[in-house]
Amino acid sequence: MKIHAAPFTLKEIKLEVTHACQLRCVHCSSLADVACVRQMKWGKCRQLLKEAAEMQVGEIAISGGEPLLWESLPKAVSYAVAHDIEVSLYTTGIAPNAISIFQELKAAGLSRAIFSVYGENRET
Repeated sequence: MKIHAAPFTLKEIKLEVTHACQLRCVHCSSLADVACVRQMKWGKCRQLLKEAAEMQVGEIAISGGEPLLWESLPKAVSYAVAHDIEVSLYTTGIAPNAISIFQELKAAGLSRAIFSVYGENRET
């Protein structure tokens, strides 16, 4: 597919790859939930990343729900990096095997992780 070359460069795109999340934050704009099964298919993500590379997008920001719960995350990071796109990840860091996932993402070339930190109650 040939992408129209605009007179400008798109600097960043954001991909919300899943609505699954182990938390229930009242401010969540994704309406994420532990039981939610809505997620982006790898083929669709790969196509979006391919088009982003063709448009010379400089950075992809991946979020969710909790993107660490999306099984294709390491593939997406690796694919983007292989196409000269930096990858940022918005996460709470809360997921089963989070440490090993982060090690895999680092090896795949993740540029940065931005963590959301929440307290246990209103006072914290």
